[in-house]
Amino acid sequence: MGPYIEYIPIVTTIFSVFFVREIYLHYKNRKTQYLLWWSIGVLTFGLGTLAESINVIFGWNEINLKYWYIVGALLGGFPLAQGSVYLLMSKKLADFTTWFFVTAIIIGSICIFLPPYPSQVILILN
Repeated sequence: MGPYIEYIPIVTTIFSVFFVREIYLHYKNRKTQYLLWWSIGVLTFGLGTLAESINVIFGWNEINLKYWYIVGALLGGFPLAQGSVYLLMSKKLADFTTWFFVTAIIIGSICIFLPPYPSQVILILN
């Protein structure tokens, strides 16, 4: 693969900044829900790749891993998919799925920060 493959997240983080800007400018002109959600989706994608970039540059960190689980795993695809729901489905269904999944993501995010750090778990088990 090559020695520089691990640096791809840095490049994708930079690209996401340009894509967020472009999609958000379209949203400002049209004021449609799907463009807003797609803007948020590309933003959270960029935040997820930023977490990966931090890992590449500075090494593994427990807080960064939890940050990635929220922006990369929980929010990685949801806003992009939700934008498609607003584009293709009824507003009533889109609004319902928004509240449902945002609630689930908030609960999941809280759960990510509740458990003790792995190093504390090891101390407790010994």
